Amino acid sequence: MNMNKITLENIKLERLLVSVIIPVRDDPRIELLLKSLKKQTIDENLYETIVIENGSSKFKEMCKEFNVIYFNDSWANTANARNLGLQHSKSDFILFTDSDCTVSDTWIENLLKYINNNPDIDVVGGSIERFYPKTIVQKYGSNLVNGQKELNYLPILNLPYVVCANALFRRESLLSIGGFDTSLISGNDVDICYKLGLIGKKIKICQNAVVYHDNRSSFVKHFFRFYNYAIYQVGLFKKFRVHSEKKILFNTYSYKCIYFGSIKIIQSIYFKKQKRAEYFWEGILLIVEGLGVFFGDVAGSIKFKLIYL
Repeated sequence: MNMNKITLENIKLERLLVSVIIPVRDDPRIELLLKSLKKQTIDENLYETIVIENGSSKFKEMCKEFNVIYFNDSWANTANARNLGLQHSKSDFILFTDSDCTVSDTWIENLLKYINNNPDIDVVGGSIERFYPKTIVQKYGSNLVNGQKELNYLPILNLPYVVCANALFRRESLLSIGGFDTSLISGNDVDICYKLGLIGKKIKICQNAVVYHDNRSSFVKHFFRFYNYAIYQVGLFKKFRVHSEKKILFNTYSYKCIYFGSIKIIQSIYFKKQKRAEYFWEGILLIVEGLGVFFGDVAGSIKFKLIYL
């Protein structure tokens, strides 16, 4: 055993074993993630990694090389893949990330320390940083949920959520609410947090538990990222409308993005060359984001037959 690794005894946890669950579909970036998981500061015998490949069949041999647990599901559905991982897990703590992420060396250690020191907490999210941004969109576009430095909120309910790019759950809590909703192509992590919040479970952020997210690389992908998010936000609104007691919802987010994006473009005129480019592209990408959300809200309102604009 590597004596530099954190062990069960020197962290003083009753049970350290955690299941890291990774859904993947047709995404070779998972290799970088698996490499980063091999560098964790806790002993590798104290956690398991479960890869659920859904909708593709490419990574079985790679998973063998990394000595991780592998399952294949022909249904291309992230929520179902997470449920399968949960079903096959063998630990008290369930840790989720995505195939377009890599993790910091102390990721598992810091999350487990945090939840061990806070026994009243059921869900812990961690920070999300940019992964070596190369394109203009990756450099200046919005990072995933603004880096998850604090709890996230949507206008649907006054309850916090964290995203499964970086989130630790107590297994018993996930099982008590029946796992993830497979009807939600996007937003099933928000849904799970809402269901836990409605039964009184607490959610917190551990800022020093960091993953690095590889953001969308092009303007078109950036637009459709927010377009698809917005469609299923409407679905979430419909699902939880009985709790919010709202018949319609006016979502100001898209309008704010367009407004502040326009301001940044105007401000860019008055800055020196380097800052000018930064403000200009941030402004353009905020407008693209706002348009993606707006048209996604429209499409979602039509799809789910209610008003969320």
